[in-house]
Amino acid sequence: MVGGSTQPPCPPAADCIGPTAEQLPVDGAAYNPNTDHWRMLPDAPQTTASSVATWTGDELVLVVPELYEHQSAATLTFDPAVNRWRALPNPPPEPYLTGGVWDGKEILYWQSEESSKRHDWSLNPVSGVWTKLTGDPFHSTFDRSYTWAGDRFIFTGLLTSGINNDESVQDVYQVAEYRPDKNGGAWRSLPPSTVGFWDPVWFWHDGALINPGQESIARSSENKTTLPPPGGQYDLSSREWSAIPQYEGGANSVTGACDLPPIGSIGGWVLGSAPILVSVEPAATRLVPPCGDLAEPDVGVWTGQELLVWGGPSTDYRSNLNVGFVWTPPRADVPSQN
Repeated sequence: MVGGSTQPPCPPAADCIGPTAEQLPVDGAAYNPNTDHWRMLPDAPQTTASSVATWTGDELVLVVPELYEHQSAATLTFDPAVNRWRALPNPPPEPYLTGGVWDGKEILYWQSEESSKRHDWSLNPVSGVWTKLTGDPFHSTFDRSYTWAGDRFIFTGLLTSGINNDESVQDVYQVAEYRPDKNGGAWRSLPPSTVGFWDPVWFWHDGALINPGQESIARSSENKTTLPPPGGQYDLSSREWSAIPQYEGGANSVTGACDLPPIGSIGGWVLGSAPILVSVEPAATRLVPPCGDLAEPDVGVWTGQELLVWGGPSTDYRSNLNVGFVWTPPRADVPSQN
């Protein structure tokens, strides 16, 4: 845990003033789940609020945006093995970078492009050099995303010319693969999605590109004619799309379940931005149990065997919580009635 903001959380649908300089800390701490022990980290070289964080396997890489007059844009790394911060020579080249997907050599960042033409970038965290991506076959798109598939990136995005404001029928995603190691970056168009999606959150899981698409379905009304499509998957080998079975518990069943941030693959499931462990086998899909007072945990981490959640706003949104929980889910191939 590094930096952030100590101002009270902003309630849903509220318009809150940003943090003051005094509400931007530079301290940090690391947690060992095996020993249930925290250790303090050295202070960051500067404040890091609203940063995009990526773990490379050795270092934490933070792309820090400019924040009012209180925070300068910067690119920082932290190596927990030697307990040392490093400031890379170049700040982020554009102010609205998001994503941060590691491919083993570089980190890919992108921007939504519904308002103006922007660029996607890769960062070499060793040299600190930023490189602009070229050759994108779809150009201006929004809800852009890149997912690392082990040897290539899978790009998804919605064409701005085809925005559909009817929330019961979602737009078709354009899809392409991007190989950064071929000819300075090679692109190839793939079949567009034939199933719809609600949430532009994608994961690579067991040979397929998956959009869990369960949050709005679990929370929507029982009027099935207005429900958005349930999400789906793209099999890279067969180049075919298929729908993911919808969770049938309904909105009432998710009340009190732990509402997690997007995490990705955990065991045999995929966990998107909802309290539902999604499986392509309907009998295995299940809810995440309640996580105490954490109505909306800020952090969710899959360790390989356990799911850790930490922090988030209090129920009255007047303070930030300093508590965490751990859950060990059963095997994904064991159906559950609970």
